[in-house]
Order: sequence, then C-alpha cells, then structure tokens
Amino acid sequence: MQGGGVEGGVTGDPAPQRGVSGVPPMSTGALARSLGMGRRALPPGGRLRSLAEVAEYLGVSIRTVRRLIGRGELRAHRVGRSLRIQDAELAAYVAASMEQ
Repeated sequence: MQGGGVEGGVTGDPAPQRGVSGVPPMSTGALARSLGMGRRALPPGGRLRSLAEVAEYLGVSIRTVRRLIGRGELRAHRVGRSLRIQDAELAAYVAASMEQ
C-alpha cells in the first residue's frame, strides 16, 4: 500500500490526546480564559487550605472552624463537595479577631 495509510497502526504522527468526552484536553489557563476568568483560575488570595489545616493553624477543632464559617466569621469556598479557605481569608479572620 502506498501513501500515508496506516499499516500496522503506526503512522509517525502521534494520535491526538482525547479527553473523557472525546474533546482534546485544555490547559488550566486556556480553560480559565475560555470561562472569562483571565489568566488565573483563582482570585489572588493565596493557597486554598482544608478545614483540617485551618483548624490545626488556629489550634481549634474542625467543628469550630465549621461553626465560624456558619456564623459568617470565616469565609470559605466550595470546591466540589469540600470547603476550602484561602490564606487571605484566614489572615483577615485572625487580624479581625486580634482587634477585639
């Protein structure tokens, strides 16, 4: 067979990668830009920390962290089914609690 046909499954050009839905995967930056979020997927504010990390930092239980979130004293972001707290939010809470 002549030409650029596929013989034995080898062509020289790698097959394009496909995502789960059959669409080529996007980089995180490209996805963020396509959603109108600019270059960064997260607003500036630092790392997202788990409730366990925040509880350890504050020296309290996870239950107390959940209460602070419920009362609106500590702002959290939902990531899937998890709650996460940005470093900037944690710093703001600590600063506000020291003023009192």
